[in-house]
Amino acid sequence: MSRDKLWHLTTSARWFGGRGRDARLADVTALPASGPVVSHLLDVAYADGTAERYHVPLVKSALPGVAEAVDEGLHLWQAFATGAPGFQLFDDLPRPGAARRFTGEQSNTSVFFDNGTMLKVLRRVEPGADIEAELLEALRGSGVAPELHGVWSHGDIPLGVLVESLTDPDDGFDLATASAAAGRSFEEHSAALGGALATVHAQLRSALPTRRLDVGEFARGALERFEEAASSVPELERFRAGVTRRFGELPTVELVAQRVPGDCHLGQTLLSEGRWRYVDFEGEPIKPVAERRALDSGLRDVAGMLRSFDYAAATAGAAPAWIAAARDAFTRGYGPTESQDLLQLYELDKAIYEAVYEARFRPSKLVIPLTGIAALLGEG
Repeated sequence: MSRDKLWHLTTSARWFGGRGRDARLADVTALPASGPVVSHLLDVAYADGTAERYHVPLVKSALPGVAEAVDEGLHLWQAFATGAPGFQLFDDLPRPGAARRFTGEQSNTSVFFDNGTMLKVLRRVEPGADIEAELLEALRGSGVAPELHGVWSHGDIPLGVLVESLTDPDDGFDLATASAAAGRSFEEHSAALGGALATVHAQLRSALPTRRLDVGEFARGALERFEEAASSVPELERFRAGVTRRFGELPTVELVAQRVPGDCHLGQTLLSEGRWRYVDFEGEPIKPVAERRALDSGLRDVAGMLRSFDYAAATAGAAPAWIAAARDAFTRGYGPTESQDLLQLYELDKAIYEAVYEARFRPSKLVIPLTGIAALLGEG
């Protein structure tokens, strides 16, 4: 496929993160063929000096690849089954007879196989071990995340991850929004989600490195992130005094920093056969890999989930009482945290990140994090 066609395929895809930005194609690298699959890495340069790399796999038939051709999923499975270069299968699994592509997501491409597995084709890639594979490996057998069955990579560049496909899953955000719209309690589910996240954190702490985290280190990083955010989202400027004040009021607590999912919200949870699972462990999509892999407090994820209840309520037009009940149930299910004041600061940091994301990708939703920031600063 020509450079022009690859560029058109990339820029028109839902997973391309450069929409609305001044972007150009800087380079294309065709990786050595892995069985029937040829992956292309597209280096994208932006006018602001930043850059991204996107993964576009094609098959030798010259069809548009997994992004548009359902049958290409079986070509990918063939690469796993035959041990093609870069494809590793960890478990003895039956070969599938059919594959289908999930069309509802944005940042990656998922192909479902009829043998109970799913391949997530990673789109925006960077050198370094696959963050999601690292965490799923640590969570094997936990019951609160899909089981890891295989990985796809080129050297130190992750290209895909093969995981358990959950049975008849219900999306957490959709369930919460439907409950909020109908005025139904979501407390039982919220408590279960809190308990599942506590299990995720406990298992990651036991399997992967930890360190002590200074509260001042967190606050300094948050203020730096606010400065960067305010430079691109003018609506944040009015919160400068309040943000500076709140991050100067630090509680005296000791924190343990560990590996965390990082981009934790209701849309990253699925209810399958009566059990909640956390999915998608890549971290916040607009952050670089090094930052997403950095050790952090579990409060980062708790804050993300609490912010997500605000999103569900705003989408459904729910009453404040619904939000309060859902949040309280979640924190009860999760268990005690180091400090409620510090948790609010993590929520504030998360809402600032959300403002940048919404301003870039979903401007109509910018009001949600701005309202949240005002409330957390006592300005609502």
